Amino acid sequence: MKAETFINHTLPRVSPQDVVGDVLELMAETVQAELPLVNEGRFAGVLSEAALSALPSDDVFVGQLPPTGLSAVVHTDQHYYDVLKAASDAKTHLVGVVNQDGQYEGSILTAELAQVLGAGLSLQLPGGVVVLHVRERDYSMAEIARLIESNEAKVLNSYIEADEGDYQYLRVVLRINQTDLTRIVATLERFGYVVQAKFHQATSPDLDQERLNSLLRFLDI
Repeated sequence: MKAETFINHTLPRVSPQDVVGDVLELMAETVQAELPLVNEGRFAGVLSEAALSALPSDDVFVGQLPPTGLSAVVHTDQHYYDVLKAASDAKTHLVGVVNQDGQYEGSILTAELAQVLGAGLSLQLPGGVVVLHVRERDYSMAEIARLIESNEAKVLNSYIEADEGDYQYLRVVLRINQTDLTRIVATLERFGYVVQAKFHQATSPDLDQERLNSLLRFLDI
C-alpha cells in the first residue's frame, strides 16, 4: 500500500511565520506532540512540543529555528514500510508526504500506521510472532518457511528490515498461525537461527493489544 493512502488530512500544518507560543497552543488543542512545518507548499521539517517548550521565549518565529526532521519525508507512491523507516531514521512519530514535484500533500502519524502494520501481520488471527536476527547473505525466506512448515505451521506474513546496529544483518518478523511457538523456535535454533523475540497471541482483547504494543515497541515504531 502506498504512503498517500495513510495521510491524516485533518492534521494542521505550521508555517515559518507562526510564533512558538501559537504553535504550542495548536499542539495542545489537537493533542499532537509533533506537527509538520510547511514552507511555500514544501515540507520543511517536524516541530516537536518538547523542543518548542524548552525554548527561552515563545515569541520566536518557528522559521527562525534550526530545521529538524527534514529526513522524515516520503513520496506519495512509496510503500508504508518506507514511512516506518523514515520515522525511525529521523526519530520522529510524524512523516511528511510529498508528490513527485516535491509539493507537500500531508502527513502520516506512525501511531496510526502501527495499526496498519498490526493488521498486515494478521494479528487478528490466532497465532504468534517470531523475530529472527539473520545475516543478510544467509537470508532465505524459502528455507525459513520450510522449517516452519515442517512443524505443520504456516507463515501468515513477514516484515524485514536492516539491523541498524549492523547492516550485515536483517531483522525478520514472522507472523505464524500457531499459538504455541515452542517447537518452531526449537527447530529454527537447531538450524542456527537466532530468535531475538517471540510474541504469543492472547485470547483477551486487552492482552492482544498489550502484545501488539510490545511488538511495536520492540520494532521501535
